[in-house]
Amino acid sequence: MRFISAVAILGLAWLGCAANCWAQQDENEKLEGFREGIAAQARALVALRSATSLHCRFGPGHSAKWVRGEPRTEPGEFTSTGDPIIFYGIDLEAGSAKIMGNQGTQSLAVISTLSGLTFLESTDTGNINLTTVFAGFAGQPDQFTAVHSRHFYMAGRAMPSQYHGTCVVTD
Repeated sequence: MRFISAVAILGLAWLGCAANCWAQQDENEKLEGFREGIAAQARALVALRSATSLHCRFGPGHSAKWVRGEPRTEPGEFTSTGDPIIFYGIDLEAGSAKIMGNQGTQSLAVISTLSGLTFLESTDTGNINLTTVFAGFAGQPDQFTAVHSRHFYMAGRAMPSQYHGTCVVTD
């Protein structure tokens, strides 16, 4: 049932832009590309929604700081050791999960959308971390693209950062 619902909703969303998005392509090419894209996203969404555990690794990204009131970004890596983030105990009906990373284990919220799964963590210091695992395969049939954003504010300074990587279903 979830697969059919996801396909139907994705289909309606894509129909809204189909006329404008591919106006120059042959009608048959448009329809075939549309079908393939919807089917791939629906398969990925079903796989993600079935997961109770995800193992994620993040690498390149950017951090920001404000200099004289102007934001400045600089490239960086998630961690120097490449430590993973593990989401487990994922329960979409309850909207909850747990996270295990280099700072320990904590409960968090999980939201399922047509785009994928988004994990929302509120740290002990009141900062927010967001991780979205997209319903799209990243080169491997069991690997998904993901983005991890940290929204830190300490000592009167905003220190946001965002990193890009992949997640695999481990359970």
